[in-house]
Amino acid sequence: MRAGTSVINPGIYLGWHYAVLILNIAAMVLITCGIAVAALQYRRQDRKRLVTILFTGFISMAAIVLGVSLMVFVINAEMLESKFLIGVRNTFQKYYGYSFYLSCFACLLLVFSAFGAILVTAFTFFLRSPPEVVASQLSSTVQDYNYQPTKLPPEDLRIVVNRKT
Repeated sequence: MRAGTSVINPGIYLGWHYAVLILNIAAMVLITCGIAVAALQYRRQDRKRLVTILFTGFISMAAIVLGVSLMVFVINAEMLESKFLIGVRNTFQKYYGYSFYLSCFACLLLVFSAFGAILVTAFTFFLRSPPEVVASQLSSTVQDYNYQPTKLPPEDLRIVVNRKT
């Protein structure tokens, strides 16, 4: 037997395994790019809005790619099962392995993180930046603390209370 040849010839119908693998690797690359862009925000504070948009885009695309990968897996696994079990019913118990459920959980986490990234993007664009908020609160607090009345009200506006004993 030559080196590099396999004993089992899986056939052409198992090429979807490679498609699922490539889609999963693409999702991991997109997640890594999103994390790298988020880490870049700490070095470049002036590019906060651009970095937030890039992070949201990478995480959202990773969620979509991983979702497509799971759909390809489920559809082709069903087709493969129907190819082998034509005419034979209830012979084998049908179940997916734990890696499928881990991938589903990862897709769920990616969807939640995409929602969080969209929320952070909305906050970045529609709220004032924290230094402006702190400066306005600090200036109003200092003004309240340093407030001193400059003159007394006129005599006719003063209320004089006479106590009768």
